[in-house]
Amino acid sequence: MARTWKRLPRTALGILLAWCLAMLPATGSAATLSDAIDEIASRALDYLGSRDERAIGVGRFDGPAGSSAGVLIRNALNERLSKTVEVDEFARMQVRGDFSMTDDDGTDAKVVAIRAEIIDANSGETLVGFRRRSKVDDFEGIATLLGVTADVSTTVAASTPPDSDDAQTVSVQTQRNQTLEASIEQPSFDQQNGTVAATAESPYRLEILIRDGSQLVPAPITNRNGRAVIDLQTGQEYVVRLHNQSDIDVGVKLTIDGVNSLEFSENKDLSTLGMWLVPAGQKGQVDGWFQNTSQSFAFLVTDLPDSVAARLQRDTETIGTVTALFFPAWKEGEEPPEEELTKTSRSIGTGKGDLLETPYRTDRRHFGKTLLASVSIRYFKPSP
Repeated sequence: MARTWKRLPRTALGILLAWCLAMLPATGSAATLSDAIDEIASRALDYLGSRDERAIGVGRFDGPAGSSAGVLIRNALNERLSKTVEVDEFARMQVRGDFSMTDDDGTDAKVVAIRAEIIDANSGETLVGFRRRSKVDDFEGIATLLGVTADVSTTVAASTPPDSDDAQTVSVQTQRNQTLEASIEQPSFDQQNGTVAATAESPYRLEILIRDGSQLVPAPITNRNGRAVIDLQTGQEYVVRLHNQSDIDVGVKLTIDGVNSLEFSENKDLSTLGMWLVPAGQKGQVDGWFQNTSQSFAFLVTDLPDSVAARLQRDTETIGTVTALFFPAWKEGEEPPEEELTKTSRSIGTGKGDLLETPYRTDRRHFGKTLLASVSIRYFKPSP
């Protein structure tokens, strides 16, 4: 069961904030992004132990153009490794790597291969290298790694009864795989009235508005090689709107520059969950970095060194990305939705602006693990 906080915004747009989590168990046995990072950390620790080393640095993990999650890999490795050894950027050994889309050996599925190596930081010599593959049916992991805009809430899933046979279930999974793969290989998006979605029919949309005095002005969107891009300038404040035009409630993980918008919550349960809730047929507005039930710090465009991501000492490779991941949600006593049952140039970033009054109230929901849609908007400061 999940309690939630509901915002009472000045614009009368409803949005809920999840407090704790209840969900159905994940299906399938595919490797997840978390599994891949665990294995890299384990192998790195084994190597350090064999060399009697007690410190390691964590370097960059680069991905394809437009990807948005090397920072997440690095931060997760920092957290895992620091439980056992000292993580020090001046350590003699450093783990670094990259990730890319490739074919899974022996199957038709696409996977993301994460390559990592440990180097001698003084000479640059590679000491040991290893590779971990995260399968494409870990939809959240793949969408996060590659900054995907895709709607994988298929019509097949919506029409398949919960007691469907294996063949029907496979057809749902196959369709989701194909949709996600197509969005990676040929990125595209739909734009309607300043909102961005994967397709014209998708009910899950993302919108960014710039503060202009007391007004909110939709940020103009351009198409850059199939990706939605906006221009933001230093000193501007912006807000994010999450649109749910579907007939089910949804939970949304909203990240700015690779940092969850709830990371700075005074309630650690909220920051751990990192999930907003938008009821069916509604849209919700997130004014800034959530602090507590009455206050948030504005999303403020700053010079790179002052951005939140940089101050957290995370890679700046994702500076300039706003991503929303949509998941099913339902009230206590309700049946879970069918979708849950089937299972640039980056010289600026986003920092903390003025403290805003943003009151919230409570509500209750269950949250699923099946990704419905991922929507990303990138921003950058054009070269002079």
